[in-house]
Amino acid sequence: MNAPQLQWETQRAFLAVLRTGSLSGAARLLGIAQATARRRIEALEQSVGVSLFIRSPAGLLPTDTAKDLISHVEAMAVAANAFNRAASADTTLAGGTVRLTSGKLLGVEVLPPMLRSLRRDHPQLAIELSVSNRLQALARQEADVAVRIRRPVESTVVARKVGDLQVGLYAAPELLAEQGTPDTVAPPGTPTRWARH
Repeated sequence: MNAPQLQWETQRAFLAVLRTGSLSGAARLLGIAQATARRRIEALEQSVGVSLFIRSPAGLLPTDTAKDLISHVEAMAVAANAFNRAASADTTLAGGTVRLTSGKLLGVEVLPPMLRSLRRDHPQLAIELSVSNRLQALARQEADVAVRIRRPVESTVVARKVGDLQVGLYAAPELLAEQGTPDTVAPPGTPTRWARH
């Protein structure tokens, strides 16, 4: 038996329902009518021969089969977005919106001056910066670029080292005058010994 020929629009509707939990939410996300979203889900269920959602008062809950398909449809969405970006890109012009996520230290202390000069050099580029220590999944399209201190573990993410971060310990002169200068760098939770000078 031949596998059914599935259309990306039905799979997009499936992913949108997974992300929003409802047909109305999926319709808003895709910019289509709710009836169109319903028809696409019904067409997909008919193509694969199984129900993908359980209707409940809380919304549409994915069946076990739907859960098994999540990683595949997310990978398709990443590939479709990459295709659209590559097909519509003007290779001579850096522009568009880039969603960037980073931890609080980098997002507040390190990136702002870099992003300011990047925006000055490329005014057509819009940067949406999300500052959070939560590890956002690039594969789920929560961000286009993540700047992190540790290497990601997702197999679908391309990682590159972009630099070294210099970190130092600082104290107010008043504290050092009162407590002295520490004579060791102790691990967290270890009482600090201060040396009087």
